[in-house]
Amino acid sequence: MVLPDLIESLKPVFDDTASGAEDRAFQTALTIARAFVEARSARSAAKLRAEAIVLEAIAKAGDNCILELPMGMPFRPTVVKAGADHLWFVISPRGSDWVIGGIRKSEDGFEQRADLPASWAGLTGMALEEASGVKGALFCHNGRFIAAAANRDAALALARIAVKEAELAEAGSV
Repeated sequence: MVLPDLIESLKPVFDDTASGAEDRAFQTALTIARAFVEARSARSAAKLRAEAIVLEAIAKAGDNCILELPMGMPFRPTVVKAGADHLWFVISPRGSDWVIGGIRKSEDGFEQRADLPASWAGLTGMALEEASGVKGALFCHNGRFIAAAANRDAALALARIAVKEAELAEAGSV
């Protein structure tokens, strides 16, 4: 069902002849429709706020391959719109941790501009600290598209290592 059909279903049934039935149904539909419109408006405003923050972070990153954001937010549309093809990884705080994520090549697929190092895949805690050489490394997904660190410095260190390995891999494939 689509929203207009759902709203239509709120109309009183044919044999509801109670006084005010039409008005009550209208008020119910109005409340529901208003919630959807307000949510859509809030989401649109949030996208604009995120775009402004991401554009500022892109400018701050300069030629760096790492984009640092002050919190998790939608970033890929702005990165693409800005033509920031040099960006490979994004770091941001998440709760008490920091995350390092790749940037997908396209909206349709899961292929990343650059993957996190293969030697980190599926590792956690001490095993990831040993493999990466970064104290505070917490987790790397088997798919190598996201990792977590205990703090900003550890996240940056992991991201820098990932950039170096991606550069080596790119140079080897050329």
